[in-house]
Amino acid sequence: MINRKSVSKEDLRRAEALVKNVLTYKLAVKGDHGMKSSHEIFGLVTEEYNELAETVHINDLEALKSELVDLAVTCLIGIASINAKTIDW
Repeated sequence: MINRKSVSKEDLRRAEALVKNVLTYKLAVKGDHGMKSSHEIFGLVTEEYNELAETVHINDLEALKSELVDLAVTCLIGIASINAKTIDW
């Protein structure tokens, strides 16, 4: 069994605040339009995942955190697009 350290509520709050800040920034820059299709959601999430995978190999925790935030933001916009029914197919 892997011995893992605990993550505090404050650590989680800071992570959530970071994702919220980046989401707010991206919406301000790119607009609040939803994604058009499930394929678009999948493509964008895959692109962010691939960037995350590349970052793992350079062993830079700040860059890793940045890619994790980008992936989270993309997932949130995808979920919001489904909720807003902007998905055609």
